[in-house]
Amino acid sequence: MTIGLTSIGGAAGPFRHVLVVQRRWISEGELAELYGLGQALPGAVVVNVAVLLGPRLAGALGSLVALAGLIIPSMLIA
Repeated sequence: MTIGLTSIGGAAGPFRHVLVVQRRWISEGELAELYGLGQALPGAVVVNVAVLLGPRLAGALGSLVALAGLIIPSMLIA
């Protein structure tokens, strides 16, 4: 949710920092694979990566929570 609120003009940098450096949830290689797949899908790349990563970290509900965390806070402010 913090990434969705603080990333103006692109969330790829902060997204990478939180996932790989700060929390160590995935490696650089895994992020590169997900990022490449996210670019091939329609929509925002970081949102696609979050939806693809959700099930790995939190099961079936993880994708929905990741999507909501990135989109809803910004939407409410707008």
